[in-house]
Amino acid sequence: KESMFKNGLEGVYTADRKDIEVKFNAVFKTTIKKIQEINAMRGLIMGETSELDVEIEDLVMLLVERYNKSDEDLRQIINEKVFLKLESNVKNFWTNYDTFKNYFPKIDAVKKWEILRDLLKPLKSTNSDIKTFLENNKTYQDQVITIRNQFAHVKPVDKNGVLVLEGKEKIVFTDEICVQIRKDLIAHKQYLEELKAIILKES
Repeated sequence: KESMFKNGLEGVYTADRKDIEVKFNAVFKTTIKKIQEINAMRGLIMGETSELDVEIEDLVMLLVERYNKSDEDLRQIINEKVFLKLESNVKNFWTNYDTFKNYFPKIDAVKKWEILRDLLKPLKSTNSDIKTFLENNKTYQDQVITIRNQFAHVKPVDKNGVLVLEGKEKIVFTDEICVQIRKDLIAHKQYLEELKAIILKES
């Protein structure tokens, strides 16, 4: 304690050996509580999901490169997923964007995710790891994209002392839901990292 005072250390806790576990748990829970306040969770979710969005972009580009997708294949993907075969929009689009790579980052997160899955589905019959990824990843929209949108755009409402986000899905803001959201984000990041290793190994 004298050394702490002498060196001006802050945010440091001390405990007798017999009390260390009890004090550690108290400090740990207090720290987690601060992280799980709604504004802190907003920032955490925005940061994590932005990283996942970039991961998906990189994986799609890797698939395009590794499996030699032609310009015609890629244009067809954009035409079907983004424009729903609206020919007037398609014609104007390809005069402004010369390559799939230039345009892909600009489309919304749901369509990026759908395109990733569409590129993977033909591969699952010959690769059980990709089949497993597709199964694990099927909840991505609900557990990542919808959660991100709700925390980004929906104002929390206080209902009898409990914060509720009433968007596409109703989210009652509790410690338990914060823990589950964090677990889901970590799991989906891990699935994407594993997929990258699978693609690199496969090709």
